[in-house]
Amino acid sequence: MLIIGYGNPLRRDDGVGWQAAQYLSRELSGKGVEVIACHQLVPEHAERISQADLVIFIDASVGASPGSVSCTAVEPEVASPADLTHHVTPSVLMDCSRKLYNSNPKAYFLSVCGESFELGEGLSPAVSSALPEVVRKARQLASLSGLRDKAEDGSCDSMCARFPNTPLEKQRINEVARHGNRDPQPRKDRQG
Repeated sequence: MLIIGYGNPLRRDDGVGWQAAQYLSRELSGKGVEVIACHQLVPEHAERISQADLVIFIDASVGASPGSVSCTAVEPEVASPADLTHHVTPSVLMDCSRKLYNSNPKAYFLSVCGESFELGEGLSPAVSSALPEVVRKARQLASLSGLRDKAEDGSCDSMCARFPNTPLEKQRINEVARHGNRDPQPRKDRQG
């Protein structure tokens, strides 16, 4: 399984995919899940996608209510040469994986509608509050990936309807959102 969280963490809410990937990396890496945090999707991701049985893309979006989370299935979309330069989409990457590596894994796109995309670090309150839901949905897709054929309609929401985050998990996810990849509290095993 592959999770790709992307966006620019120096443009406020655009960094939500990055923040989610950082948290999920700590939780899921090494358990048959590869997690990538990057600024943008690039054609080179197609090879890694081809090696996965399930791919989850996480990014910010615009147009809906700030903090709203959506999950949609990603289908391959025929790419033109221009699509492979500055704005590679999940659908284009799925097409590259299919054409170059003869692999078409199941894929989902988790997005959070942003409120602020100005220069600066940290997520807006609306997006920070939505981060636990994004992590929960990604976690559920990861844990249910082997059962995806048993979901009522195969949609992300039907697969993620179970097991909400506990209050302690929500608190930890929000700490990661506020403090990024740094530990929010000093650890006792560190000296200094």
